[in-house]
Amino acid sequence: MLISILTALAISCTANGQNSPPKPVKLVAPSYPEVMVLTKVAGNVILSLSVGSDGNVKKVHFIDGVRPLAKISEQAARKWIFPQTKRRSLRRVRVTFLYTLLPSTANIDEEGTFYYEPNYVELRARKVDVRP
Repeated sequence: MLISILTALAISCTANGQNSPPKPVKLVAPSYPEVMVLTKVAGNVILSLSVGSDGNVKKVHFIDGVRPLAKISEQAARKWIFPQTKRRSLRRVRVTFLYTLLPSTANIDEEGTFYYEPNYVELRARKVDVRP
């Protein structure tokens, strides 16, 4: 079962031949699997996206990070849309998803999704205390 709670997602983009990285016009955040929250799995997932001139993500390549969180990160990144361009070549965009678990005592308003320029999205979830 997936929890819709989003943890931490950081995005840093670089585009070939451009001064500033393209910013997504549609951003989809992954759901944090409940089992990952319960087992306290957190960390980074770094991906490289190949973006077509139509703005759609054509390929996703895992670069580094926490393997158990890679698949859900890749699935979310495939749904991102970037601005269209007249260039026919693919643009490369580097994306880092940062999954962070807050202490179980954290306030509810500390959870959620936070977007910062340029292309940094943070998603936070509270740890679940499991008591026998």
